Amino acid sequence: MSKKIQAIQGLRGVAIILIVLWHLNSLFPLILPPLGDRGVEFFLIISGFLVAAKHLNGNSLNKFSGSMRYSFNKIKQLYPLYILSALPMIFLAVRKINDFSGIIDIAKKTVLYGLVVQSWIPNENYYWAINGVTWFLSTIAFCYIATPFVFYILKKIRGINTLLLCLILKFTIEIICSQFLSESLATYFTYIFPVYRLFDYAMGICLFDLLEQKNEYEGDIPQTGSKSRSILFIVVLIAYVVLVFFGKNVYLYSIYHISELAIVWLIVSERTIVSKFLLENKIVVWIGNISMEIFLTHLPVISYLSIVWEKVLGKNLPAVEWLVILAVIFMVAAITNKILSVFRNRKRQSAKSQ
Repeated sequence: MSKKIQAIQGLRGVAIILIVLWHLNSLFPLILPPLGDRGVEFFLIISGFLVAAKHLNGNSLNKFSGSMRYSFNKIKQLYPLYILSALPMIFLAVRKINDFSGIIDIAKKTVLYGLVVQSWIPNENYYWAINGVTWFLSTIAFCYIATPFVFYILKKIRGINTLLLCLILKFTIEIICSQFLSESLATYFTYIFPVYRLFDYAMGICLFDLLEQKNEYEGDIPQTGSKSRSILFIVVLIAYVVLVFFGKNVYLYSIYHISELAIVWLIVSERTIVSKFLLENKIVVWIGNISMEIFLTHLPVISYLSIVWEKVLGKNLPAVEWLVILAVIFMVAAITNKILSVFRNRKRQSAKSQ
């Protein structure tokens, strides 16, 4: 694995850690800022960047037929785990049913979940239903499908102009939503809505295009980066952390996205000291490699272990509970990744033999 890909996988590892920490916030209410939101943004930018790195200069995703196939295959790979991770959450929901209307409600949510279209329903009872985080798969599936449109716009406008267009449109949507919509609808249209999230994905594509124009993505990252770039990375990272932890009154999320774009740019353009020791760390890269397994399984683990802990130990030792749940999340994801890898390898070998 190249150092550049290692750094990107390391950033993916950091992103999933932010998401998990946010969902563990239920054990220590309100002590953390919305880290999960930031993790999702990094995931979308990284996804766009990697798709552009592989397909921008090819022909496979220049037509919607190709992007439909690509999106279908991506979801198909994750679909077994997507369904399996939903089953324990459906069981918890069924236990709370009191009447026939509850059965109908669960049935509707399950159908939407099974079709992977929950992010298109502007109602939190549906887009966060079952295994709540999986609205992301519904949204990223749309982003993959829309890739030819992004490629077309990028090739017409190119570079920084497309990036600025994405930011301007995001700011516009956020301002309109904050001024004219209810809080629940504003949350949907500036967090879940696939068209809004397409801009994050598109900005990742733009980043690759800009780096390629500057010939900064050719080959691998140099073994040592310039001191000035390392200092700049540290400054941007500190500013971002301060904004995340103390910018509680920031309602325009694009302000966060500008910092996130700068962080990704600095990571993939040159190997800084911070990137080398933080993002190329073997543990962080390993977490990045199993990030999708963590993403799909961590809410069921949190839900069930929290119930068991409270029944056995009550609400005592919350810090220990936090650490135990965190360890189990990584263990379950690692085992799941291993099982899926064996299954996929056998499937490939079977296909080759035929």
